[in-house]
Formats: sequence, structure tokens, C-alpha cells
Amino acid sequence: RPAAEKQGNRAYPRLSDDATQVLERYSWPGNIRELRNVIERALVLSWGDAIVPEHLPPKMRALLRWALVREGEEPEILVVGEAADGRDALVLARDLTPHVIVLDLQMPGPPPGELLRDMARTAPGVPIVTFSGFEPDLVAPEEAALVALHIPKTTDLALVRQSVVEVARGRS
Repeated sequence: RPAAEKQGNRAYPRLSDDATQVLERYSWPGNIRELRNVIERALVLSWGDAIVPEHLPPKMRALLRWALVREGEEPEILVVGEAADGRDALVLARDLTPHVIVLDLQMPGPPPGELLRDMARTAPGVPIVTFSGFEPDLVAPEEAALVALHIPKTTDLALVRQSVVEVARGRS
């Protein structure tokens, strides 16, 4: 609350489940001062009722990238693009021709169902993996069949990597 008051916000936004998981997985080398700064930054960036991962510093959002591209791990994974919102993800999928698309259904931009439909049209034949706090069946029931694999955000990052590799190899 003091951080919200300091920023002049009357309503206190809640931490979304995804933002909470990112904060819990981060190692916090700067301890409580770093946490306070991160929360204050997120309050400045969020004008809605929730703080989401996109309001957190890029180094925290980079945990998934780190899990996917660990040095020395076989097979090697190359992350060809990262997007902060659904519209950017669609542009990157069109321009970069990835082998697998990993999507967070809670990212800003189009609603989940629309995002999945547009992604399937933009990158036909490219498997879509959702890495999200919400099951596709719940947030986009009619488009859930477009998802090759859903990975809950609570999944161990090593298993996330293994699952993405298996989808890329055609096994899910």
C-alpha cells in the first residue's frame, strides 16, 4: 500500500497469478530494496486493477527464455522472437517463421480466442504451446483445439523446456 500511495494510486492493484509466479521464481539478489523498486515500477506502469508480468522488468520476464536456451543443454533451442503483447506476437510469428510458438494467454492485446485463431492463420502448421495460468479450455473453449500443448505456469522450468522440445519434434 505505501508504494501505491507514493505513486498517487487510489485503488490498490492486485498481483496477477502470473506476476506472482514470476516474482516467486526470481532470485532477488537485491533483497527487499529490489522488490520494493520492482513493485513501485509496476504500480507506475499499471493503470488497471492488476499488475501483470508485462509490468515487471524484462530481466524477470526472461526466466522462460533462460529455461529454454540453457547453455550446454541438448538439443539447442534458439528463441527467435519475444513479444510483450499479442499483436507483436502475431507480427513476429509472420516474420520469423518459428518451429514452435509459445504463448501466454494472459498477455495484453487480443482476447485469448481471437489470438489463437489469428496465430493459427498467421503461422499455419506451426504448433502453438500455451504457457499460461489459464487452461485454453477455460478462456477460449472453441479455439482450444488449436493448442498443441498447454503448460501451466507452475510447471518446473526444466519440464517446460523438455515439453517445448517434444512439441517441436512432433511429439506432445
